[in-house]
Amino acid sequence: MKKILFIGNSQLGNTYNFFKKNSLLDKADFWCVPGGWGPFFKIESNKLILEQSDISSENPPFTYPENLADNALIDDYEIVYISSAGFIGAYGSNYNIMWRGLLHKFNPKSFEINDPLSNSLIETPISESLYDNIFANELPHQGCLKLIELFSKHKCRIFVEQMPLFSLEILEKKDFILNQIYEDAVEAFGFFSKKRYETLKSICDKHNAILIDYPKDVVVSNFFTHPKFCTLHDLVHVNIDYAELNYNDNIRNLL
Repeated sequence: MKKILFIGNSQLGNTYNFFKKNSLLDKADFWCVPGGWGPFFKIESNKLILEQSDISSENPPFTYPENLADNALIDDYEIVYISSAGFIGAYGSNYNIMWRGLLHKFNPKSFEINDPLSNSLIETPISESLYDNIFANELPHQGCLKLIELFSKHKCRIFVEQMPLFSLEILEKKDFILNQIYEDAVEAFGFFSKKRYETLKSICDKHNAILIDYPKDVVVSNFFTHPKFCTLHDLVHVNIDYAELNYNDNIRNLL
């Protein structure tokens, strides 16, 4: 049996819960670090070490087995599955990536920036900003993206799960930042999602990692997750039903 490590942020919790519910925990190790910008790890003498930065006190890290943090040797793993990478914000937060320029095509509302740009003019700055700032502090969860680079220096195969898309219900929220900026928030979010995917795919290709597709039947209106697969508290974390589809489509064959 292949030895697999599942590692990542809070989105990994639904996969862990699915494995636990279906008595599959003997097939993989888990290291989940919820919250913040991470998780941030380093490798010293073949040992995987969690850096104690940006750790959530309300939702502390957990591992399976419980002693994994004491003996996680990276060269023991044939496969590392990273969950989840590529979140660019846009819900109740003013991430700078949204403000590289207003896109004329999506009917921007009245803001301090009074000169809307065409998509073609803004595509290159957005792509460069996404790529260059992956390893800075502008994008949340860049820790998962750093993991791609970290593990690429070792013999394991790397699979990267994309950050789930927002629930379709987010369009009903006034504090959805793109509702505040654009009349056509759906298409604007689609544009940013497409650029996010292209950038994430480029990073994975550079480091010989495999970027996993979303499970079948979870994406609606091109760029949103069907509400039945999302939790209600924030419309971005997904539930165990999503995890089951992802297991059947993407994980089962790795075990």
